[in-house]
Amino acid sequence: MHIRWKSTKLNKISGPRFHYMSKPCPVPVWLMDFWSYLICKDDAIKHLPRKDEFITLCHASHSKTWGAHYNINADDTYHLSAGWLRFVDDNQLQKGDTCVFEVLKRQRSFTMAVHLLKASHHQPPGFPTSSNSLRPEVKSFRPEDKVRLSRFTTLEGLLKTKVYEKVEAIKPEIPVFVSIMMKTNVSSRTPSLAFSLDYAKYFLPGENQIFRLHRPGESAPWKAEFRSFGSRRWLVKGWEQFVIDNELELDDVCLFERIENKKKLRMMVHIIRKEEYC
Repeated sequence: MHIRWKSTKLNKISGPRFHYMSKPCPVPVWLMDFWSYLICKDDAIKHLPRKDEFITLCHASHSKTWGAHYNINADDTYHLSAGWLRFVDDNQLQKGDTCVFEVLKRQRSFTMAVHLLKASHHQPPGFPTSSNSLRPEVKSFRPEDKVRLSRFTTLEGLLKTKVYEKVEAIKPEIPVFVSIMMKTNVSSRTPSLAFSLDYAKYFLPGENQIFRLHRPGESAPWKAEFRSFGSRRWLVKGWEQFVIDNELELDDVCLFERIENKKKLRMMVHIIRKEEYC
C-alpha cells in the first residue's frame, strides 16, 4: 500500500490541510511492520517541525489526544513512529478511510487535529471499497517480530527462550532493543551503549537530549545523555551510573522498551542476568 499526503480544501478548516490517499508514491508509507507512517518530503519541509519532537494528534473536538514521535532521519526521510500505531488502533482506521491533518496554531506543543472521513461516507479516488483494517491480518503474538538486536548480539539456546518469554510478557507496542553487555558497555573507562542503526532509524530521535531509564519496581528513573551523530545513536554520560546501580556485568542482557510519553523520552530496561541463561 502506497499513500501520500496532499493539500486539500475543506470548509471551516484553517491552516495547512492534508489527506492521504491511495496513489503511487516513490517510497512505501508503512515501514517496519506497520509501526511508522512515512510522510512525503515536500509536505514535511513545508508544514512540519524542522527537528525531531513529540507531536500531539487530536480530534477536532480536542476530546482526546495522542502523542506520536516525529522523526527526521539522516537519509532525508520523515515519518511518525512511536505512538502512531496507537492512533490507528484507537480510531479503528480501515482501508479507504481518509485522514485530514490540520496544523493548529497557538498551541504549547506542535499539534494537528485529525479529521476522520470513513470510507462509508467518503471514497477518495483510487480507493476500492473495503472493510479491511490498515493493519495486517491479526495473527498470534510472535515475540521474534518485536525484537531488534544490537550489532554483536545473537540469540541462541536458553538465552533466546528467556528473551522471547520476556517479550511475550511485555507485549510491547513497538519492538524492544536487545543488547548483550560488552566491555564497552560496563567496564571501560567511559561506559556507553550504542543502538543498532535499524532500531535507531525508526524508533529514536535524531537530536541530542536526555533519556530517562526506568527499572520495573523502581520509582525514580536514571537520566542519561542521548547522543546523535549522523546515523549513530548512543547513551553516554549517566549510563555508567545506571550500570553501577543495577550491578550490570559482562554478558548480562538488557531489553530496552520504549515508554510512550509526549514530552520526555523514557525506556523501561528489563535485565536478564548471565547466570540465568549460561
